Amino acid sequence: MKTKTKRLIATFFLILIVVLVFTLIDFSFHSVSEEYSVPSWYFRNKIIFETIYVCLAYWLFRKLNPALSSFLTAVITSTLLQARYYFLGFNIEFVILFWGIHALILWPLLWLLFEYKDRIVSKFV
Repeated sequence: MKTKTKRLIATFFLILIVVLVFTLIDFSFHSVSEEYSVPSWYFRNKIIFETIYVCLAYWLFRKLNPALSSFLTAVITSTLLQARYYFLGFNIEFVILFWGIHALILWPLLWLLFEYKDRIVSKFV
């Protein structure tokens, strides 16, 4: 397998790890109160769609500095996720609240990804 393909696969798995950690943290926020609870399909769909969104945003912003690229990726990903949930019928106050929570959780996780991805991937490729 070519090195470029290996790097791409390794990057995908790092993004998936970030998404899974984010989903675990998000699950804990949704478990705080009955008011914030969501159906079980919410998390399954979140993992699928968020992985797609983060992969696309990563590809678009990978050349920017880690702070800016992670911020843009977090805001865009959170916005796309919450827009989807709004159109699925979630309450607007719920959507806005969790847009902020999602962006604040994602930003540092994505910063770690953008900052350290090359160092981590180079150890496995």
